Amino acid sequence: MYTRRGLLSLALAGVLLCVSCNGSSAITNLDNVVKAAEVALPVVSAAVHLDPAVTKQISTYLQAVDTASVQAATILASTASAEIKAAEIVQAFAAVIAPTLPAGVPQQVVAVVQAVAAAVLQFITPFQPAMASKFKMVPSELQKRTLQSISVRASANRAEAKKL
Repeated sequence: MYTRRGLLSLALAGVLLCVSCNGSSAITNLDNVVKAAEVALPVVSAAVHLDPAVTKQISTYLQAVDTASVQAATILASTASAEIKAAEIVQAFAAVIAPTLPAGVPQQVVAVVQAVAAAVLQFITPFQPAMASKFKMVPSELQKRTLQSISVRASANRAEAKKL
């Protein structure tokens, strides 16, 4: 029988494995961002004695990640050129800055925030100006549906993060 902490650790390990994958697909990497945020929400909400100011910092960060993820899904599904998509995605994530958490924050909370930050970094790296022209981003109909699903999940995450 698994404890709640054990299940959360297993879920976090799964997300960390996904984040460390070297997949070149922007859609997969964006999905990993949303998955990391999905795992972070229950861990943060279950943290006992977490300073309300820290909870607010994390909530604000997760909302920003989810807002940028919704924008990125829309951008990736568009017919714009690779360069325009890259510039818009970098702009969407420009204000997404992981919070610096103070000492004493439970390790599970620190780990999930770091997992979200790592997923965001992996997602946006291919969109840097020097690399953007090499990136082919013409989504198929299946990929467009996947992006829509990611957008819906990110919107749901944003609503849950507001409740923290």
